[in-house]
Amino acid sequence: MSEILLGLVVLSAVGGSILNTIRGWNNAADNTSYDLKKALGAIIPAIFAGIVVGQNLFASLPGDVTVLWACLTAGTLGFGLDYAVTKAKT
Repeated sequence: MSEILLGLVVLSAVGGSILNTIRGWNNAADNTSYDLKKALGAIIPAIFAGIVVGQNLFASLPGDVTVLWACLTAGTLGFGLDYAVTKAKT
C-alpha cells in the first residue's frame, strides 16, 4: 500500500505543478508569446519539483492519513511550489 500511496502523492504533486504551468500559459497577455517550446521548458522543471515535493510529503505523512487527503495536499503543494517559483522569476 505504501508504494501505491507514494506514487499517488508524487503524481498529485506533479499534476499540481503542471496545472500551474498551464494556468500561466492561459493567462499570458498574448498566447503567441508563450509558445510550445517555452511551455515544455516550464513543465520539465515543474515535474521534477513535483517529484521532490511528493517524496518529501510522503516521508513526513503520519500513519493514519487517508489517500484522498495525501493526494489533495500534494496537488496543492505542487501547484503552490510552481506558483512561487514562477513569481520569484518575474
